[in-house]
Amino acid sequence: MENSPENVARAGDTAAEGESDDLLLWQPQEAETRVIALLDPYLNFERTDELKPRLAALIERETANGARRFILDLAKTGVIDSCGLAVLVSLERQIDESGGRLVLCGLSDLLLRLFELTRLERVFTILPDVDQALAARSEP
Repeated sequence: MENSPENVARAGDTAAEGESDDLLLWQPQEAETRVIALLDPYLNFERTDELKPRLAALIERETANGARRFILDLAKTGVIDSCGLAVLVSLERQIDESGGRLVLCGLSDLLLRLFELTRLERVFTILPDVDQALAARSEP
């Protein structure tokens, strides 16, 4: 998937003034699908205080605009700690409560192992990459 300036908007583009735009990248794909890329290599306690409310606001805004399917690309993320896992579980819950579906993709082998050890692979739909997540058109 090409992330050219023409088809990508930073999450901060419509965020509150003063928020940085170096954490997230989101792409509207079709009426009900959004791809969100986490740009930071760390989803840990140092980033979750900033990231959680930004993700929650982005999901709230996009579900209000008709999005029901969210693909979270973690290809650039190498480290997730318990705080990061909590953010992902919270995001899954928020999307599920709005009638939507969250798909995680781009996880490294190490992160896949983390999800297996914590049994979170049972909670999340995990696919290898964005292209496969976009191709999997199952309903929420």
